[in-house]
Amino acid sequence: MKKYIIPINFWGNYKNIQQYIENNTNKIIIDKISNKLIIFYKMKTFEYKKGSLILLSGIPGSGKSTFAKKYFPKSYILSTDELRERYFGDEYKFGENGDLLIGNYEHNGAFIFEILLKIAKERCNEGLTTVIDAMNLKDSDRSKFIEIGKWSKIYTVIFDSEKGIKQNKLRKEKNIKGYVNEDVMEKKIISFDKKSCIKGNNIIYADEIEKVDEVYDSLELTEDRNIIIYGDIHGMKNFYSNYKLLQEKYTKRGNPPLNLFVGDIVDRGEYSVDDLCFIISEVKKGNAEMIIGNHDFRLLKNIKNFLENGIIEDFVEARYKTIKQFVELHKKDGIYNGFIKEIKGENFNLHKVKNFLESLSYYKMLTTDTNKKYCITHAPIFVPSCFGNLKKSQCIFGAEQLTENLRVSRDKCKENNMNFVKAINKLYKQNDITCVNGHIDMQLFIDKCKTKGFFSLEGKVDSGGKMKVLILEKNDKEISETMKSFESDVNYIKGQTDAGEYTNFSNMDKKLVNKKSLGDFVLFKYTRDVFYKNLWLKNSDEDNDRLLKARGIVLDKLGNVISYPFDKIFNNGEILCDVNGEIVIDNKLKEGEYLFVEKLNGFLGIISQNFYNKNELFIHTSGSLNSKFNKYIEDCLDNKQRLNIIKFFKTKGRHTLMFEVIHPDDPHIIKYEKEDCGLYLIGARNIEENNLEDMCLLSEKELDILGKELGFKRPKHFIESYNNFKKRIKKEKIEGYIVRNIKSGKFLIKIKFPYYLITKFIARMSEKNFKFLFANKEEFIKNKSIDEEFFPIINHISDNKEIFMNLNEQEKIQKIREFLENNI
Repeated sequence: MKKYIIPINFWGNYKNIQQYIENNTNKIIIDKISNKLIIFYKMKTFEYKKGSLILLSGIPGSGKSTFAKKYFPKSYILSTDELRERYFGDEYKFGENGDLLIGNYEHNGAFIFEILLKIAKERCNEGLTTVIDAMNLKDSDRSKFIEIGKWSKIYTVIFDSEKGIKQNKLRKEKNIKGYVNEDVMEKKIISFDKKSCIKGNNIIYADEIEKVDEVYDSLELTEDRNIIIYGDIHGMKNFYSNYKLLQEKYTKRGNPPLNLFVGDIVDRGEYSVDDLCFIISEVKKGNAEMIIGNHDFRLLKNIKNFLENGIIEDFVEARYKTIKQFVELHKKDGIYNGFIKEIKGENFNLHKVKNFLESLSYYKMLTTDTNKKYCITHAPIFVPSCFGNLKKSQCIFGAEQLTENLRVSRDKCKENNMNFVKAINKLYKQNDITCVNGHIDMQLFIDKCKTKGFFSLEGKVDSGGKMKVLILEKNDKEISETMKSFESDVNYIKGQTDAGEYTNFSNMDKKLVNKKSLGDFVLFKYTRDVFYKNLWLKNSDEDNDRLLKARGIVLDKLGNVISYPFDKIFNNGEILCDVNGEIVIDNKLKEGEYLFVEKLNGFLGIISQNFYNKNELFIHTSGSLNSKFNKYIEDCLDNKQRLNIIKFFKTKGRHTLMFEVIHPDDPHIIKYEKEDCGLYLIGARNIEENNLEDMCLLSEKELDILGKELGFKRPKHFIESYNNFKKRIKKEKIEGYIVRNIKSGKFLIKIKFPYYLITKFIARMSEKNFKFLFANKEEFIKNKSIDEEFFPIINHISDNKEIFMNLNEQEKIQKIREFLENNI
């Protein structure tokens, strides 16, 4: 209780204020002799949750430091004054009348504040209560600490300025350190904001606080309800059935047990999504509580990364498979349709799973009405003497020395675990707190040391072990602790994931295939060596086939086809040899009728449905997932076309669309007018099928219909005999044509026209390059990165180098033109 004596005249009419006083005080006494109103205010107990941010706010001298030292452990307090004094010491200052004063060195105030912020951020990350002993006069000052992390709660404790004014005068009179010039003090008082507009910032008044208590995430074991604590589950299949059996068996007085999970619900087993979704539902119903484990923590990190960036970047096999499964569920609007019937139809989209995981505590304090206490964390830890110093990282990943187990031999791990258990035994005798953990199987060492006050619930479910549970039951003053085990039905073996074609492409020789990654998407493209050295048919039959497909195909690391453009199309007359040098395919077009499609002179742009978001597009080129050419494709794509493509993918299923991209900032040999720029639909492939061989390309007729539907231009195409087609060679100044089989629609060859080839070739040649070619054809091709379309020209020049050496530039051009016209 706190006593205030106030003259009645100050209040005015007593009757008018009686109701106000009764609502805000505990007891009122009217002293009629002294004509004073004596008010006894009811003081508050300030309860704050572990991991809170407590900002002390007031002018210098108002009692912030005294308050902090009185009510909080020293390790909680971050003081700007103490940091200045510790690192820079005191200094003399002069007063208004030439007085000699002692104060803090304040020149490096910004530096001190920066240090304070960094320490506060680390404490926030560790879930530690942090008291900021600084002025914090305005929301702009307070917000810097509030915004550095996710605090359990946020409080600003306001201190009375009158006390600060009096203290400042006393400091001046007695030359006590900390005096502030009166003009400066006045400015601080004026700027002091005793309220806050920051959401979630709770204002507390220091004068009303009588007691301060830290509260913890806790549960209570009562006689009416049993508590079952579950060890690591790791996506085990029969968790659900065992859970149901335990509910029936340990229901007490009509109350089902409270179920507490120590984390690591996900990864390794096949049913991570099912198990976690069910537990989320049970927590929501009030049937369960959960502590976050290291695997759950990493799942949260992966979900947040995916929601922010749209990609998966964690490729540790077990974790990758889990985030992939949750993303797949998210694609289906989060609607669960697995084997657990009671949660079918419930929504578990990524946002809801993220919010759930973020809400989890990293510990639980379990109490009883006896002296018995339990500290429950995912990983084994030492419970600190000040429970508020329990650190998040250790609760999730284990006591600092145990993390060494990841880097040492098996014998050293055993030694570490044995020493840890021995130390836990000694600590239990001091604090009488029983530890319950998962994460590491310590049971062997507990049994050897006959340790009390320690339960290890890690049963190695991921390697054929058992799910372990601890059942706590209270009867009168007695507490029974029963351990039970259940078969896990999980036998996770590293490498068991069937990644299908991803594994096949990844295992190809690096000399044959390049890989480009973006998140968990990987683009495969044959290397330049493949066509420099004519390696197309010099490998196994399987690799030969994949080489043809490695022209920008994109797979994820589970083998899902994300995007599949054209297979390799060879140039007319491009000879393919086997490993023995024998000609297998000469790629020469025979007489007959074919479907000819104009080959526009741009670059290949590829658009597929975004695998993770059906309302977005996945855009790339044949050689890159994130080059500047992606931006060129975006530039040419208007909003209507984008929406049309998204609608097409939703209604017709996943396809890969191929475009010739003609962009004004990407000039080529063939000149195009401004109105000719844009995207030309040149191909589309249905990628809904399970096998690559079944993913068929659309016909030109189907592409005409699709182009009109989506709003894209199309290249000209026609059916013609090869003999008649040859007449176009000298007339048309274009790049050339793609040739398709009329019946099957199969792409046969590319025919490049002389105008295009000569113009491009001569543009890249000089007298010096001709001499280089004559001297060493192989080195010339390799060093000059000559495109495969020029190989026939290179071979012709090399074979006739004596003739070419004596020709001028125009004669060389004419000679090359004659060769091309006679060999198409």
